Amino acid sequence: MARRFTFSMECSANDSWRHNIDLMYVCYDALGEKISHGAVEDHIAPVGTNLKSSPIGLGGSRRVEIATDECEHVRLLGYVNTHSMPTIKSVSQLPPFSLKVKVVADDEVLYEKVRKVSVWGGDAIDLKF
Repeated sequence: MARRFTFSMECSANDSWRHNIDLMYVCYDALGEKISHGAVEDHIAPVGTNLKSSPIGLGGSRRVEIATDECEHVRLLGYVNTHSMPTIKSVSQLPPFSLKVKVVADDEVLYEKVRKVSVWGGDAIDLKF
């Protein structure tokens, strides 16, 4: 059955501005043939920039979302890449932040999970439906 999928990642960490977020999809037909793909980037700064504070207006929560074309099967990829390291170097003082990952197809929630993401290492998500 062909459906449209919506893939989103959301976090409310005050320093979410330290990370770039990329979402991608690849759609397949019933035979497993690739029929479309797409991507969205929410980039604050190039990796390695090492900003010391949040750019104006970018503190607080973030939500990134992408909607697919209609397809039988989909592969969803999400990446959280750190571009600016925290000034605090103690792991105990900067625990992982929460990242809500959600996939919906035609108003049905297929996946909803809160992941813990290292402020230094980021995260990679690979889902197939």
